[in-house]
Amino acid sequence: MAEKILVGEDIYIAINEFRGKKTIMIRRFYDDKGEMKPGKQGINLQLEEWEDFVANLEDIQVLIKEGMK
Repeated sequence: MAEKILVGEDIYIAINEFRGKKTIMIRRFYDDKGEMKPGKQGINLQLEEWEDFVANLEDIQVLIKEGMK
């Protein structure tokens, strides 16, 4: 697996390749006897999906803030 970036206590983001296409993996990891392994909870986004996600971050933040009221 490629280098991972820790974005939470046990959540990592990494760039992978699947069937010749780059994907962005967001996944929870768990400790298995000192080795961090990917868990079942996660998502793989195609590059275009990731770009759409990033482009909509402000709108997502608004939804989160409204939902917290």
